[in-house]
Amino acid sequence: MSLEKLKDEIQASAESEVRKILDAAKKDAQAIISRAETESVALKESIKGEALEQMKLERVRISAAKLNAKKIIAEAKEQIVKKTFACLEDELRKFSKSKEYRPFVEKLIKKNSKDFAVSDFVVLARKGDERIISAMNLSFKPIDGETIGGVIIKSKDGSVKIDCTFEALIRENEDELRQKAYSTLFQG
Repeated sequence: MSLEKLKDEIQASAESEVRKILDAAKKDAQAIISRAETESVALKESIKGEALEQMKLERVRISAAKLNAKKIIAEAKEQIVKKTFACLEDELRKFSKSKEYRPFVEKLIKKNSKDFAVSDFVVLARKGDERIISAMNLSFKPIDGETIGGVIIKSKDGSVKIDCTFEALIRENEDELRQKAYSTLFQG
C-alpha cells in the first residue's frame, strides 16, 4: 500500500470518527436541550400554579378585608342611627315640656278617642299631664312606669288599648324613621 493511500485511509477513518463523535455530540446536545426544555416547561407550570394559588389566596384575603370593612362601616352607621334615635328621644323630652305639648296631647286624645263615648274610656298619662286630661273633662289614670310623653287611651273594660306614648309611636314607625335617618345621614 502506498503512503498516499494509507494517508487517505487514515484521513477517511479520522473523518468518519469525527462524524460519529459529532453525531453523538449532537444527539447528546439535543437530548440535553430537550430535557432542559421539558424541565423549563415543568418549572414554568409549577411557578404558574404557585402564582395562581397565591392569586386565589390574595383574592380571598382581599374579599375578606372588603367584607370586614363593610361590616365595620355598617356597625358605625348603626351606631350613628342609634344616636339619632337617642337625640329624637331627647327632643321629644324637650317638646313634652314646651307650650306646644298641651295642644298636641289634646289633638292626640281627640283623634284616637273619637270612636269611644266619653264615659267609656280612661286616659293614662304621666302624672304631670293630669291637668291636661282633667281640663278636657276626661278620666285620668297615671301610667305605670316611665314615659317621655304622650298618652294611652284605654276602654274602661280593658278590651281596647291605644298606645300613643312617644315610645310607642317611635316603635310603630321605627322602620320608616330608620330609613329616613339612613337616607338623610348617608346619602350616596
